[in-house]
Amino acid sequence: MARGPELDRDSWNADLCQSGSFPLAPAASTAQFIPVSQEELLAYEAGIKTKIGRTFQINASAFYYDYTNKQIGGTYIDPVFGKLSKLVTIPESRVYGMELSADWRPLPGLTLSPSVTYMNTGITGTFANFTPQGTVQDFAGESFPYAPLWQANGSAEYEWSVSPAWSAFVGGNASYQSRTNAQLGQAPIYDLKAYTLVDLRAGIESKSGAYRFSVWGTNVFDTFYVIKAGRSFDFDTRTTGMPARYGVSLNYRFR
Repeated sequence: MARGPELDRDSWNADLCQSGSFPLAPAASTAQFIPVSQEELLAYEAGIKTKIGRTFQINASAFYYDYTNKQIGGTYIDPVFGKLSKLVTIPESRVYGMELSADWRPLPGLTLSPSVTYMNTGITGTFANFTPQGTVQDFAGESFPYAPLWQANGSAEYEWSVSPAWSAFVGGNASYQSRTNAQLGQAPIYDLKAYTLVDLRAGIESKSGAYRFSVWGTNVFDTFYVIKAGRSFDFDTRTTGMPARYGVSLNYRFR
């Protein structure tokens, strides 16, 4: 169950190289619609996928992306309306990191699926723009917004037979995201602190796959976390993630 923009590498390379464009957003000034140039990208990536025996599979990859004119949301100061959003380009930036995931079935019915992502982003050249508060700053050396350095996920589920027609299951997921920043400028108000979330589930399922009943809980430790922060005209906003939730589900799969 998605809880917010938990970003990983795919968030940045879904469109590895974007064409020149202009923002599709409400605007108060024609300057906000000035188009930007096309991104350029030089990408390097290597990886491996292998099985060890019949119960263990591991996938690993490393990557390096060298961007020119990467598009990002910036700020424009209008003489009448003040601070407005505007699409801008970062002259030089880069992303590098690695991904590691595994799928292990050490016992019949037990599946363990851990994964970890390290992603280091950075503005490598001079890039001057306005902060959300309206002051000019050079953001060289800063990381991209919403780009945590570390992300980790783990899933475990155990399934066993309770009758010739039904099986039971119990499982859980844990996810971790390191701190990141929602805006360039490193202002504390836009800091998104690290957090860990735990989800649990249990239930029964027909072996035909037609019926499934489960009880579940998401964010079972009721962790408080912020998923988004920004500035809208003259006030700051912060959006929190979902609190602890519990429920039951009954599913039927049509065939």
